Amino acid sequence: MPLEGSHILLGVSGGISAYKACDLVRSLTKAGAEIQVVMTQSATQFVAPLTFEVLSKTKVHVDESCSECLSNQEIALARWADVLVIAPATASTLAKLAHGIADDMLGAIYLSFTGPVILAPSMNATVLEHPSTLQNLEILGLQNRHIIPPRSMDRNREAEGPPTMASLEDLMKAIAYSLGGAQDLEGRKFLITGGPTREHIDPVRFLTNPSSGRMGLALAEEARKRGARVTFVHGPLTDTPSRGVEAIPVTSVVEMFDRVMERLDECDVLISAAAPGDFVPEERQPQKIKKDASGTVTIKLKRAPDILAEAVSRRRPGQILVGFAAETELLVDGAKKKLRDKRLDIIVATEVVASTPGFPMDSVSESTKVIILSRSGAVEELEPQDNRRVVRLILDKVREQLETGQVVE
Repeated sequence: MPLEGSHILLGVSGGISAYKACDLVRSLTKAGAEIQVVMTQSATQFVAPLTFEVLSKTKVHVDESCSECLSNQEIALARWADVLVIAPATASTLAKLAHGIADDMLGAIYLSFTGPVILAPSMNATVLEHPSTLQNLEILGLQNRHIIPPRSMDRNREAEGPPTMASLEDLMKAIAYSLGGAQDLEGRKFLITGGPTREHIDPVRFLTNPSSGRMGLALAEEARKRGARVTFVHGPLTDTPSRGVEAIPVTSVVEMFDRVMERLDECDVLISAAAPGDFVPEERQPQKIKKDASGTVTIKLKRAPDILAEAVSRRRPGQILVGFAAETELLVDGAKKKLRDKRLDIIVATEVVASTPGFPMDSVSESTKVIILSRSGAVEELEPQDNRRVVRLILDKVREQLETGQVVE
């Protein structure tokens, strides 16, 4: 289950064991994971990039030597991945990783990746037991890297023997473990909303907002990976949820309201990450509104149903409700007021920057200010983050409240 829908970035360095990475890509793809492959130049001498492209069904990224490789592409790949696997990892590659040398694409990705890293060394016994190699492995171990040694070292004892690498079974288990962790949300039922709504004023025009729904989608997929049963009620999105998430698409705020209320009683946690409209047209015109001589059109609006407020009024004992807030000033004070007024258990607040229109939670960057407040009064101001890390922290807070039972009744 943890592999399904996961994003796995595979680094392949130059060594005779590179061909084994083909079997790894094949197995991961069969398990439902999405794979992107980064090859060093020397790796292409052992396996053609086209082989990995066919197996992964995705363009392969081939390393090019450079003095500073921290480009947008490397950063984007690092943010996309749930786990970074380097198999095979040659002695040269391990040395670069241990000492932070980013003179190629793989090294640059390693430095900018913040998730779990799995290393599968491949070399003969003489190289593996050299003091420099052992020191590099020790450094990487202190960095909490998961190092999987070759399973059969006996055959690798001779200096002239062929290098070996961890078995496919060991690699698959390590990847599944790093993605699934302790499955700390297993058995819990999550109801998550995401995306904008569209309120039609006539057959061809509608009112909406710039929400992309990425935050709700990321929360749904991360909760599923951690073992939860997830229902995701969402407005129009450019991306679709991966398998394992029950997705319920809607268009209008009334549709979103109805679908949430139908499923509210059965969930343990409601995370309201959507951006539904606050106002809807009083009347939808049956025909396209025509331009008139005055050049003006009057559209009467009325308040839309408040999904989160209604959920609070209907909540059953023990349910956890999580909301979001975007503030232009007084971030903590504004979030505290919404937490209190809405009677939520947790609220996630971000600061809206006037020069960057849109919804900051949809695309958290290194400059986005984020705080998480809980009903207990705890205020946690996060260091500059990206979406993936913020999502994990939100679910960590939800798990803590599920375990302690400290919720609003």
